[in-house]
Amino acid sequence: MYSEICCQSKLEMSNQQSLSIRNLSPLERGGVEARKGFEFQDHIAAGFLIDLLVHSELLEVWCETHDDITLIWQETSDLVVEFVQVKALALNQL
Repeated sequence: MYSEICCQSKLEMSNQQSLSIRNLSPLERGGVEARKGFEFQDHIAAGFLIDLLVHSELLEVWCETHDDITLIWQETSDLVVEFVQVKALALNQL
């Protein structure tokens, strides 16, 4: 069903050159609403993923496993696990 709707939308877009994906309303809003509380957390996780590319001692970044974010660090011969809790900046989101 969903793939049929997607194909229909794609076909309709190809028939109307002025129509943009940026102007189309989503087929449903459930996922967008559910993700609102995680946007800040996603940005923090993305920052750690960039750190992963730069700092060789940061080995792994896990999201939503044992905590909001779990970092696995290599310190000398030991692995160190860091648990990160992420809270929003706005008071109304805490």
